[in-house]
Amino acid sequence: MNKNDIVSGNEDKILVREIVQEDGNTPFSDWINSVRDPKILKKIRSRINLIRDEGYFGPGRFPSNSPISELSFDTGPGYRVYFVRCGDDIVILINGGVKNGQTSDIIKAKNIWQGVINEYRTVEEALQRCTVRVSI
Repeated sequence: MNKNDIVSGNEDKILVREIVQEDGNTPFSDWINSVRDPKILKKIRSRINLIRDEGYFGPGRFPSNSPISELSFDTGPGYRVYFVRCGDDIVILINGGVKNGQTSDIIKAKNIWQGVINEYRTVEEALQRCTVRVSI
């Protein structure tokens, strides 16, 4: 996590966190740190701040039959951020990608989330693994 911290203060409307895998990897941070376009980084940062501060998600897909949701950004190759919403006040960022890799990125996000869930007996225990504040 070597970008500017996007989380500030303790008055978050929605807590935005990311998955820390058993081996210590953070798939969202790994992905976001590979994005070199400062304009899209600013857009992603702004959207995550809107989620955190106002509960506003903006454009994306929020299927009722899957835990994985998607934020979409109509910039460049069509950036995507995949996440799980836990209740009304927690968002767990999983990974990201671009439009042409969407199918494989969604499968990867589902596998990452399922891996976290499989390690624990309950979603609450899984959330213990997602305590890292997001930095980009």
